Amino acid sequence: MKMLFEVMDLAVASPATVSRIGVVFMTPSDLGWMPYITSWTQTFPETVPELVKTKLITLYEACFQKGLTFQRKRCKEPVGCVDIQLATSSAMIFQSILFGPESKVSFETYGEKPDLLERLVEKLWYFSFVWSVGGSCQAQDHEKFDDFAKELMETSGAVAASLHAVDAIRRPCHAGDEGSAIPLDVPGMGTSFDYFVDCTIEGGKFVPWRNIVPSFKYEKDVAYTAILVPTEDTTRFSYLMRTLITVDKPVFVTGMTGTGKTVMVQNLLRSLEPYPDEGVYPRLAISPSRPSERPKLGHDVPLTQSTELSEPHLAPTARDHELKGA
Repeated sequence: MKMLFEVMDLAVASPATVSRIGVVFMTPSDLGWMPYITSWTQTFPETVPELVKTKLITLYEACFQKGLTFQRKRCKEPVGCVDIQLATSSAMIFQSILFGPESKVSFETYGEKPDLLERLVEKLWYFSFVWSVGGSCQAQDHEKFDDFAKELMETSGAVAASLHAVDAIRRPCHAGDEGSAIPLDVPGMGTSFDYFVDCTIEGGKFVPWRNIVPSFKYEKDVAYTAILVPTEDTTRFSYLMRTLITVDKPVFVTGMTGTGKTVMVQNLLRSLEPYPDEGVYPRLAISPSRPSERPKLGHDVPLTQSTELSEPHLAPTARDHELKGA
């Protein structure tokens, strides 16, 4: 008997498996992360101006590898990430905010304002860079990475401009191309991790997370263990998780026991409305415990639209989480 089958992709295939389909395997260390970025920009919708793609390529070429090098030497990751993983996370955060399903950016408003669009791209790229390469570091290293990132952007403008000048796709020169700094206007108070980019403002603006922390409303019918009091931490981590989930990017959250990770994720999942063609999402919470307490993880539970599963009980607050795209 002969069988012919077709796989969806080769994302987790071994070199031996890849060789059987006539594809030459190249190790990530030889290929690097830049080919992914180049291919990714070619998948942008037609509504995205060419200026965005060009600017992205120059920013990645001028800054991203320097950020990786600094992070590897000076910072510590609770869970190690490979370079391509961080590049992918950076790209997905940027994509979701600029033209994802819940994006608030209208390219029509920037039709006659290329300078403002370029400023927006720079801010969003910096935000995605900080929360991918810097976001995978332990919380104690955030200030160190923030200092590096700000200095990097202050000294990379000339490099980005020179790379842009030799690019195959040319555009008229805009103000700031010949300077030594990429204008971001990140507030001096706190770190870059304390701000997000408000895309409703033309050109983008860094706004503190505290400005969008929702007010707490007590509901007497909600179990105490399911109550989540919104803070800056829960707001920014929920924002980032939602940003990645809307573009189908898996998220891995890690932190000390009892910091509210599970409650925060559960609240986020409750707030996510599935798209009309996606039906209903069942939630499955698995809580491993010590063998002395529970010898087995549990039983197989058939997942249907009406499945009700018990939720683990964790503290309702969140602090010192580490977040990265998995």
